[in-house]
Amino acid sequence: MIRDRGKIKWQPAMMLPEYSKLLKKANDDAEKIQKPVIDEQAFQEFEIRIYEAMEYSLLAQFSCFKDGRIHTIKGYVSFIDYNQKHFRIKNENHKVTILPFGELTDVQVLDEQIQHD
Repeated sequence: MIRDRGKIKWQPAMMLPEYSKLLKKANDDAEKIQKPVIDEQAFQEFEIRIYEAMEYSLLAQFSCFKDGRIHTIKGYVSFIDYNQKHFRIKNENHKVTILPFGELTDVQVLDEQIQHD
């Protein structure tokens, strides 16, 4: 039976800590992406979804670009600050995250709006 050790076989038995840190940083940098360009129409749709999620206390998922990666946050919109150009998201653990408008790449409302007759 042949046991291929993959990447391990190419690593020396003793690697200097500084070299391993540089290697890890280079791998992290290689995985980074360019910031997606959001057009005005898509941003207006995001604004409508954010306002609707806040108005009806709906759970939403927010995708944001930070440090070369897309991060997702689930929570409820608690406040929209048009002066500071950010909004606040409160997750299930009541932790508040401040998300600037400029970092936003997508908004999806996860809860369905309940219609009353």
